[in-house]
Amino acid sequence: MRTACTSVPPLLLATALALAACGKSAGGGGPELAAATAAIERRTAAIRDYALAGTATDLGTGKALAFTYAFAQPTYTKATVGTEHVTTFDGTAVVIVDHANKVAQRQEVKGQKEDELLLSLNALFADFTVEGWRPPLLRPRGMTARTERGADGERWLISVPIDDDTLAEQRVTLRAPGGEFVEKAFLDKSGKVVAGVKVLEELKDAGTGLSFPKVWERTGPQGRFKVVLDGATVNAGLAKEQFTIAVPDGYRIGT
Repeated sequence: MRTACTSVPPLLLATALALAACGKSAGGGGPELAAATAAIERRTAAIRDYALAGTATDLGTGKALAFTYAFAQPTYTKATVGTEHVTTFDGTAVVIVDHANKVAQRQEVKGQKEDELLLSLNALFADFTVEGWRPPLLRPRGMTARTERGADGERWLISVPIDDDTLAEQRVTLRAPGGEFVEKAFLDKSGKVVAGVKVLEELKDAGTGLSFPKVWERTGPQGRFKVVLDGATVNAGLAKEQFTIAVPDGYRIGT
């Protein structure tokens, strides 16, 4: 699991994949895509905020890190790893604080386009949450969708072409008719899956009636990582002030 301000694998892959997936703009769609998009929108509208606590384990090394993650509409976000690392977006800037090394970074987002901001935030916080908690970043142009039968009933398989030298497409699988996230895969030109995320277990929120990922596994060039949630609360009323972080005196400030 990567953490900001430390010598860990970068977030460039996730950002590049997301940007490439949104790069195509050919026509397409159909009733399956319209139904899947409508389901995603219903889920998104039902979620005002949520807070998660869990453990992320590198399945290659066995190293496990405890984390917390919080989100509030529209884009307030905060993640902590142990007691030493905090990353937050307070609506105007991304702030990363490394208490172990007494270093802080702040990056303003003024002037950044909305779609670019969402891509950046999704990549930055990719270790702590997954589609199902957040909506997949899909574009209606250039995508196709079909219905297939899975072990748990009908599913929508959404295919997004990727404008890239080595990658061919992104595939997102949602359960019909509710739009619950099942898995996501990135395929290269030969049809081989080179990165992906798969939900292994779900939890049911009584307040919204929605199912959310509880356990998921992420695979890619950086290895295999398993995330297990120990706790989750939905629509508890998180205030935007909870996403503001003060940098302690004496910390070195970067940008």
